[in-house]
Amino acid sequence: MKEVNTLRDKLISVATQLINQEGLANFSWRAVAKAAGVSHGAPSRHFADKSVLLEGVAARGFVQLKDVCVQARKRFPDDPRAQLRAACRGYLDYALVHPSVIHLLAGGVLPWPAVGEELRAAGQAAFISLMEIIEQGQTKGVFRLDKIGETPDPEAAINMSYAAWCTIHGLALFASAGPL
Repeated sequence: MKEVNTLRDKLISVATQLINQEGLANFSWRAVAKAAGVSHGAPSRHFADKSVLLEGVAARGFVQLKDVCVQARKRFPDDPRAQLRAACRGYLDYALVHPSVIHLLAGGVLPWPAVGEELRAAGQAAFISLMEIIEQGQTKGVFRLDKIGETPDPEAAINMSYAAWCTIHGLALFASAGPL
């Protein structure tokens, strides 16, 4: 993860810490400013409102989840099964450490049709990183929807990736909220 070097980055880091400690229900603009050691108006110079700050937190969360997938691919370069297990385990570990952030990513807190480009791009990059694991597994014949010898379904990678993405998001929500 990049070093925090701007006030915007610092505000996102502080907001993430507060969300992890206090939860989303208790999240406030003033608390972020106070914890960051800036005036209560300072965040408005970087974020239009509280929801845009939350988008920044969510975008950083997606970047970290993308990094989990990238690290899994590096750790097990020739083993898509191990990559997928490591990526899913890393995602769940992240969810347990950052439960409220996971709820920002997958819990319907942010209005997805209206989110900004930073969050949309970060979410897409995280998904693509997971899909690359699935695609590698398909290339190696490990993850298949078709029968051996049949022509592979060109949409199989995206369909499997959606299934994996939804499954891990659901497990993360359950794990981070306590039911599991």
